Amino acid sequence: GKSWAVWVWREGGWGLAEMRIKNRAARLVAWHGRTGRGSPLTHAAPLSFTFDLGDVPILADPGPSLDNPELAEAATAVSAHSVLLLDGRAPAAGTEAVFDLGRVDGKKARFDGHHDGFLKLGIPLSHKRKLLLNQARLTVTDTLTPTRAKPGRHAVQIAWQFGPGWAIE
Repeated sequence: GKSWAVWVWREGGWGLAEMRIKNRAARLVAWHGRTGRGSPLTHAAPLSFTFDLGDVPILADPGPSLDNPELAEAATAVSAHSVLLLDGRAPAAGTEAVFDLGRVDGKKARFDGHHDGFLKLGIPLSHKRKLLLNQARLTVTDTLTPTRAKPGRHAVQIAWQFGPGWAIE
């Protein structure tokens, strides 16, 4: 039967899950490693990901550069990725994000990752993200864990970057 194939390249900072569904490749690419810009081993947003079904991007990444400098700056912003923000802020630059687990269980594939990038900003919360693929269904679970007894109240925002042609109503 069909099942997911999963690879995680810890040194390279990314993971891949792939499965054929109705003669189309379903593909999830997840980024971890150090956040930042200017190196092939960094990514703008910790624990961000893309999801494609065949040649249709469902959740997309804007890419590293464009001919227009203003658009290039917007495309490399953390909020231009599928990422979690706290109090309108992205995790601190240089945050080390890690996917602890990339595994397959029959028709399900899973990535579990975490980072502590909000601690450097004085926000006492660590972030865990679980990506679960069940055939062509993607479930994303974000968990914020306090690192002290009274972490205070914080506004949570999740930015999703949908591929071209998708509309939210």
